[in-house]
Amino acid sequence: MSPPLSLPAHLRLRPASWRLFWSLELPAKAFTPWWCLLHDRMGHRSWLNRIVPDKVPSPLCALCGVDAEDLYHFVVGCPLKADYWRDVVFLLSLQDLLPSSLAIWTALTSFCSLDMVELDDDALVALGAGFATLWTYHWRSVIDAEPWIPSAVFNMVQHDHH
Repeated sequence: MSPPLSLPAHLRLRPASWRLFWSLELPAKAFTPWWCLLHDRMGHRSWLNRIVPDKVPSPLCALCGVDAEDLYHFVVGCPLKADYWRDVVFLLSLQDLLPSSLAIWTALTSFCSLDMVELDDDALVALGAGFATLWTYHWRSVIDAEPWIPSAVFNMVQHDHH
């Protein structure tokens, strides 16, 4: 599934949403990956395969090995990451607000629920912290060849962000 985005990156968030983004009480390490997502500047394998095919010879996800890793797959579409998000959403008691991968994607890219209700700061901080952990563990798995261990990545989010 491709990212369900129809607007160019610079038009996705209103200025007020950008002010909200920069005002969130997130650890510094959480802003960079989220900013990269919001500007479609993440090094997912489909993009890397297009620009450096000698270094990334396949667009397939390095974790699941089944689907091409586009932006959506990198964040929520990979089955391993969908399981991670389900656990994080349950931990945060946000399952009514974020019942699906698409709902999480929508929240991360628009700061709104699926019915376009703006999320409160606490929900956004929790999502940003969860995304920062996913980002970190993704690259540990891909670059450092650490296996994706669901309990380890879940423990990491609990440890890093209480």
